[in-house]
Amino acid sequence: MNPSATVPAGPVDTVRAIFARATQIAVEQGVLTTSVAAREVPLERPKDAKHGDLATNLCFVLAKAAKANPRALAERLCACVRQADPDGAIAKLEVAGPGFVNLFLAPHCWQAGLVNILQHADTFGQSRSGAGQRVLIEFVSANPTGPLHVGHGRGAVLGDTLAAVMRAAGFAVSTEYYINNVGNQINKLGESVWHWLRAADRRAAALAVWAADQPVAFPDGFPNGFPDDGYRGAYIAATAQQLADDPAIARCAALTSWTDTAGWAALDRHNPTGRADNRAVSVRAWQLMIARIAADLSQIGIRFDKWQSERTLHGLDGGLDDSHDRVSLCAQRLVQAGWAYPQPATDGDAPAPAAGSSEVGPSQAVFFAGTREDIPKAFRDSKDRVIVRSDGRPTYFAADIAYHDDKLSRGFTHLINVLGADHHGYVPRLKGVLHALGDMRRCEGDPNAQAWSGERLEVPLVQMVALLRDGKPVPMGKRSGEFVTLADVVEEVTTVGNPHSGADAVRFTFLSRKADAQIDFDLEVARRASLDNPVYYVQYGHARLASVLARARELGKGLDAQKAVHSADLTALTLDAERELAIFAADYPEVVARAARSREPHQVAYYLRDLCAAFHAYYSQNKATARVISDDVACTQARLTLVAALAQVVRNGLILLGITAPERMANLAGPSEADDDGAADTTADTAADTTADTAADTTADTAADTTADTAADTAADTAADTAADTAVVPAANSRPPIAAVAAC
Repeated sequence: MNPSATVPAGPVDTVRAIFARATQIAVEQGVLTTSVAAREVPLERPKDAKHGDLATNLCFVLAKAAKANPRALAERLCACVRQADPDGAIAKLEVAGPGFVNLFLAPHCWQAGLVNILQHADTFGQSRSGAGQRVLIEFVSANPTGPLHVGHGRGAVLGDTLAAVMRAAGFAVSTEYYINNVGNQINKLGESVWHWLRAADRRAAALAVWAADQPVAFPDGFPNGFPDDGYRGAYIAATAQQLADDPAIARCAALTSWTDTAGWAALDRHNPTGRADNRAVSVRAWQLMIARIAADLSQIGIRFDKWQSERTLHGLDGGLDDSHDRVSLCAQRLVQAGWAYPQPATDGDAPAPAAGSSEVGPSQAVFFAGTREDIPKAFRDSKDRVIVRSDGRPTYFAADIAYHDDKLSRGFTHLINVLGADHHGYVPRLKGVLHALGDMRRCEGDPNAQAWSGERLEVPLVQMVALLRDGKPVPMGKRSGEFVTLADVVEEVTTVGNPHSGADAVRFTFLSRKADAQIDFDLEVARRASLDNPVYYVQYGHARLASVLARARELGKGLDAQKAVHSADLTALTLDAERELAIFAADYPEVVARAARSREPHQVAYYLRDLCAAFHAYYSQNKATARVISDDVACTQARLTLVAALAQVVRNGLILLGITAPERMANLAGPSEADDDGAADTTADTAADTTADTAADTTADTAADTTADTAADTAADTAADTAADTAVVPAANSRPPIAAVAAC
């Protein structure tokens, strides 16, 4: 449902609003010189419950401007907080240490958070913290020369999930796949397919060998003349097989040489220059590869708003009219603005630019002046680089320059490129390009030139994936034909009877570590219905919550939904663990906003894991003395309200990550006593409870830093990351912090 004015605020929003009003009062009383907006109030959950439900270091932030000691300022601000809180949402305030303020919430405050969750339902977690910002996220963008491998899958999941998280936080997000369908790799793709087209018998024999899961020897099993640097995978022969029945492609087989440019030009009126990457066989080959890539990504729930073709930038999709060649045009504009210059290339190194040189003569290359002193030092290149070769062909770098100029010309305020970690050296170079483009546009009189800036570009780097099977490495090498495709991985980890299980396992596993940390993906672990499979643990938590609600309905004691969202009596929630769970669940919107701001969607996965661990521990520790479903109607309804709110949060989180939220899961063998969910305890129940219990001292504190600046520093490693790296599941009393929601 849509939020309304009658929806009670969650405890975090309530406390922030109170502190914001308190700073206004403090200004009126001369205690402070300036007030603070609610979104700027930093809050975190102390590790020790004795230190309160929430804590803030706001006084450290304000002390310098107020010219006051932080502790003394905290004492005076607390008095203002009491004036700003007539409803008594904060039951107790304590000044601790050199100026921290610990807060203990009144029951009606944290209980209102549960009602807030149920009233917002499927929209709980959404916010407008990123409103007004248009973001373009480019990810995957793998060369269309073969199927995606598992490493591509990690970047795909990161980009897709980041887009979903940022949309939930109010950003206007578009997603894009850049198709590198120009240049030598397409030339080599076309040549590789062409050789198989010309050798029908050899093709049939090789495909039969590959179908038997056997390798085809190179060069003996390949067509005569197959290039040493060609693409050797079975998919190349399969592509040729698909194209063999196309008359327009089949006639290419009559040509006897790939290098016969005149022959190719005569054969194809649409490619009068005969250029190799624009030949019909090359174009159809990459088109089939892109179709396969799109299908593979669709298997894990990934679709793009736009597939941007590099050919369009070069004018190849609209004819060979130079006016459509934006790559060459951009290079010319850079020369005219002094940001590029012509010079003879010498061994790939750029000479010093000739003063005032702007005319490009024959046999001259064009260099981008990436070493200029007016480029910010962090973005400055080590040498000037070629953007147009001496034969007139633009480099890949030139196309990238034109592409990013095109991106910003579409009105995006932020560009995010998800790249592999091996591209780290390319990032500052690209930011330097944006700086140059901004200056070029200022020279051209563009009133929006300030939008072209290196600061507008963010590049999350994704580390490698080590693909394992039973702990042993699986080799990857696109041209060798030995790699395991993303589609193979999804198929292998999909379990019988659950078609979504493979995609769920792949997506959650890739989100179980920070993007810049290498990850081991073990195919056997990913397909197990056990707690060492990270997605199973969270999905099992949701199924357990749903089964409790279903069991209550079966017993005629189901949750009164209308009463729960309009007049719930939650006074029966008296256990510390219930208060902890309620505040933990209310933290979800903050987690989403923080993940969007830091561009770290794995924070949502960590949060869901921690929340499920907390529920498993609460459930197991209280099943004998404080069961959810009992003969006490008021207590049952209150606890079912808590369970329903937790289920809603876990479901929203899983859906945000592109993962299914099952309400039932197959039980593993090992019956014990009957439980609230109506079934006997299973091995999974016991394991989940034990996992939550034994991790009691291993709290995952995701923002232990105490200063407001550090709390807002999204690049810092957190203890949650360490917990994930060591495969420790946080316990029920884990108290993740709530960082300030700052402007992005």
